[in-house]
Amino acid sequence: MSEWLFLTNQARVLLYIAQNPASTARKIAQAVGITERATQRLIRDLDEAGYITRTRVGRHNEYLVHRDQPVSGEVIGDVPVSALIDCLMCEVPAGAVQASIPATSQEVSPAD
Repeated sequence: MSEWLFLTNQARVLLYIAQNPASTARKIAQAVGITERATQRLIRDLDEAGYITRTRVGRHNEYLVHRDQPVSGEVIGDVPVSALIDCLMCEVPAGAVQASIPATSQEVSPAD
């Protein structure tokens, strides 16, 4: 059986940037599991499409995700990218193996 993913590399890079806006292309590449060169191309594509803005800070970039930018398509209609980010960045259940993208909310202890 071949390996496949539910999300495109563009979506995975965008999600990582949303959680780590000061991350380097190298760290993003390692987290997503692609080359640094491919990551740089995807960052450029996301910037040109208006999903992020890159700002040079010293020797590295910082990123701003434009959460109101629409994600369009026949299947999902027109929804803001924030809906995708919020949906996919929910807290991971206890005991589940989490990928390199951290959860956005704090852990909540189960009620006694």
